[in-house]
Amino acid sequence: MDDTIRKTRELAYARHEIEFPAELENARRLCEAAGIDVEIRRDGAAVAVHSLLSHLLREATTNLLRHARPTHVSIILSPGRIEVENDGVTDGLDTELRGLARLRERVELAGGELHTRRSPDRFVVWATLAVDGGGRRPSVVEPDKEKS
Repeated sequence: MDDTIRKTRELAYARHEIEFPAELENARRLCEAAGIDVEIRRDGAAVAVHSLLSHLLREATTNLLRHARPTHVSIILSPGRIEVENDGVTDGLDTELRGLARLRERVELAGGELHTRRSPDRFVVWATLAVDGGGRRPSVVEPDKEKS
């Protein structure tokens, strides 16, 4: 029964895979259009990114645009990991936002971890997930020649 549920979820989520390089560029453009300074850091080599981490980036970007008032956003990439931090914490922001809670379940089903941390002036969400977890084809993010 558990295997059937897992396979059903995989089928449902497979239709909504997001290519990470496009999502990263979209996040950068949205933040810049909103007047938010964006810093993107990655290791020097190409970084393979599990497709669920693309969803995390989309959710984090949506949350910071809807629920925060950041002036600076930092996106840090490394193999199997993404971290998104912003300085726009507002009163009443719940660190367990519904979209992140649902995404946490999906990440954990694929063998990964998703965490959030809130301080008075920062909100950070990060996740780790093996590139081959969940049997999905990873996106590869090439390092920029220009400084991000």
